[in-house]
Amino acid sequence: MKNIKASMLAISLAFLFIACSGKVQTNKIPNETKYYLPKGVKTSDKVALDSKELQSYSLALEKFFKRNVKADEEKKQDIYQTGIERGYFQ
Repeated sequence: MKNIKASMLAISLAFLFIACSGKVQTNKIPNETKYYLPKGVKTSDKVALDSKELQSYSLALEKFFKRNVKADEEKKQDIYQTGIERGYFQ
C-alpha cells in the first residue's frame, strides 16, 4: 500500500514537472516596428466631437464630482441599524 501511494505521488509529480517545463511558442511574436493594417482601411487624423456631446459630458462630470458627501454618509447604515429596521432586535 505504501509503495502504491509513493508511486502515484512520483507519477503525478513527474507529469507536473513535464507539463510545466514544456514551454513552446506557437505563434510568432510580431515585430514591434511594423504595423499591419488592412489595405482597404483609410484613416483620417481629424476627429471632431459635437458640442452637445461635450456639454453633456461636462455636466455629467460636474454632477459626479460635486456630490453631497454628507448626504452619502447619512445614507450609509451599519448592520445594527439595518437589523433594527427589519425588526430583528425586538
